[in-house]
Amino acid sequence: MEQSIEELKQRLFEATRRVRKSRSHRPLPEGITPAEGFVLMSISQLMSDGKRVRSGDIAKRGHNTPSATSQALRSLEEKGFITRHRDEGDSRGVTVRLTELGWKYEQMNRRMHDRRLEDLLEFLGADDAREFARIAERLSDFESTHPWSAYVEGPCELKGDSTRKEPSQEAFAGSSSGEGGERCE
Repeated sequence: MEQSIEELKQRLFEATRRVRKSRSHRPLPEGITPAEGFVLMSISQLMSDGKRVRSGDIAKRGHNTPSATSQALRSLEEKGFITRHRDEGDSRGVTVRLTELGWKYEQMNRRMHDRRLEDLLEFLGADDAREFARIAERLSDFESTHPWSAYVEGPCELKGDSTRKEPSQEAFAGSSSGEGGERCE
């Protein structure tokens, strides 16, 4: 019997919830936070692409604030994973580079990531792996053409009595700010 749209929505919701709940996180060196691990990975990827790495590029990549990114960079520099230098082309800017320790960490991380992806592909098998890749590409297409802001039906910031169980229409104030990190104002 064919599943209804509601049943498919529920099945997808439950499957993604189980993935999030059971998902393990890659091990990090002692003293490195997950946010710092992401920053190291971003720097490595940008450098591997031959790009000059600036803190703003890292912040955009991780959807972080410039302040949070600066804090992570400062911490990573103190721990010896990165260096920061004045940008040669723009004396106001700062470029970031991995140190030998930073590259060593990223090489170890890349090897772990590759082995895990190989295990996933083996677990799925060739047909399911191809189908998964096709669906992931379709999801990416959907995300790029259907931003969350398109679904906002009205103001999305709650104001008023925080003890109420159900907000009234009057409790909503603000507006959508558009694409990329949709926030109410």
